[in-house]
Amino acid sequence: MADTEMSMGKVIFDYTRYVLSTVLTVACIILIIYAIGAGYAPLEGHPAILYAIFVFCVSLLGMLEGLQIAILNLERANRERFKHMKRAYFNHKLATKYNGLNVQRFLVGRQFFVVFVVFLSAQITTYSTLSLPIPRWLFIFIIETGLPGVLVVLSFGQLMPQLVAATHPVTFMDIPGSWLVIKIALLFEAIGITHFSWVLTFFTKWICRMDKGDNVTRNSMTRSRTKSRTKGRHSRSSRSRSKKNKPAQFQKFNSFINSERMSVNIIDVDSLYSGAEHGMTNCDPEDMAHGETMRWLKDDSVKNVFHLWGVDTTKNAGLPSKKEIVRSLIKQGQPVPRYLLPEHHPQAIPAHIVVMELTRREAQPCNELKGEEA
Repeated sequence: MADTEMSMGKVIFDYTRYVLSTVLTVACIILIIYAIGAGYAPLEGHPAILYAIFVFCVSLLGMLEGLQIAILNLERANRERFKHMKRAYFNHKLATKYNGLNVQRFLVGRQFFVVFVVFLSAQITTYSTLSLPIPRWLFIFIIETGLPGVLVVLSFGQLMPQLVAATHPVTFMDIPGSWLVIKIALLFEAIGITHFSWVLTFFTKWICRMDKGDNVTRNSMTRSRTKSRTKGRHSRSSRSRSKKNKPAQFQKFNSFINSERMSVNIIDVDSLYSGAEHGMTNCDPEDMAHGETMRWLKDDSVKNVFHLWGVDTTKNAGLPSKKEIVRSLIKQGQPVPRYLLPEHHPQAIPAHIVVMELTRREAQPCNELKGEEA
């Protein structure tokens, strides 16, 4: 009962915030439209021109913010997987050109336009000469600080594009005009307007004696919990050897995989797999089912394993999908192994690569045991 009341209270609190934020943002839009039309904007010009400049600024800012998220998410992605989306394909090729150097160049050029657009928007959304029947302190807090422009620009030009690009990076990169925005950012970086930042960075690192980059190693979240079933002398010898040699490398991935985490945190399962499953919509069930596999699935031991993973074998006669396993992991509050991610995901690791590493690890103690017996 208490949990139900807390859940209901959270829902009410969330929707209250949604309503208040929406009402406040709409009020800011109305105020901006009125103030520009009445000639209160510091930037001189015809209201129609100022409206156009403001819309252009917000739109450009939205493209810059969204493309930043999309490019960083797809920086190491295989563009061949979305080659059918011509615009996204060529935009990705341009943004990651020169072994990824263009990603840094885009971020530098992009930042110039972000700051420029924000300052230009402030010249259109700050109205110090506007007269409102409110206390002076409230007028300063709302109007002279440019709060209406902040809320509108933040919602339409920054947060919304970032949130969309976070779940649909390929789609966002396929938006018309994205190629031009990337080109403009790269052009301004090439001109050198922002190159003082590199000089400033050099002197800052020199003053702080930051000669080398930080060496960050992230341990794998995967741990080996294998137990030896060998009895007698072999079991005692194995335990003794573990204490002496401390085979930490057997407890975690320490070969070519250990530079990256083996699992990630996922929030929206449907968005994660919607793009990956789209390509399978035209497949028939018999195209993906095999007689031997179907007979294997009917085994009681296999059904019990599926039941532990939350797979309903009475409704689903086939193999559980990656999506179902990921959903079960999230319900249990566990991280998602990277080999369960869709192939187009930038953090995905092919399952056969993981199998190679697991096979090596499994064979290692077996080889040591055989050598001891010999």
